[in-house]
Amino acid sequence: MIDNKALWPIGAGVYLFTCADVDGERAIGRTVDAVSSVNVKPSVVSVSLHKGGYVSHVVKPFGHFSLTVLAKDAPMDLVKGFGLRSSKDIDKFEGYEIRCDEQGTPWIADGALSQLSCDIKQILDYGDHLLLLGEVTEAQVLAQGEAMTYAYYRSLK
Repeated sequence: MIDNKALWPIGAGVYLFTCADVDGERAIGRTVDAVSSVNVKPSVVSVSLHKGGYVSHVVKPFGHFSLTVLAKDAPMDLVKGFGLRSSKDIDKFEGYEIRCDEQGTPWIADGALSQLSCDIKQILDYGDHLLLLGEVTEAQVLAQGEAMTYAYYRSLK
């Protein structure tokens, strides 16, 4: 038997994963917690996406994504809005100022400590998730503070 609650204490942050729909015209996104720095030169990060989510179906053809590191005091409406609803039918960006990186990938600065733009270099299909390896093409510090962790987020639920 596997109790998935045993995985909850593993150190993880809470991030916004954003990209554009396949046609590049609509901003979509979701919260993610399985993110890791893989390499420094070149800078590469890994992100795990659940295959059942809408974003996992459009990120591969788009080929680029943004990752926003959320602050511990990020608005809970933002975190829950990106985590509990599907981008397929709802504009999760409504009410927020949308910024775009050099490749036109949308992202939100509200509640953010930093933002990374990444080109997808490899996608591994494993079980019910996709593991993306993204080479960082842009990175910026937006604010100082403590990052939101998955453990902290769960304590608020």
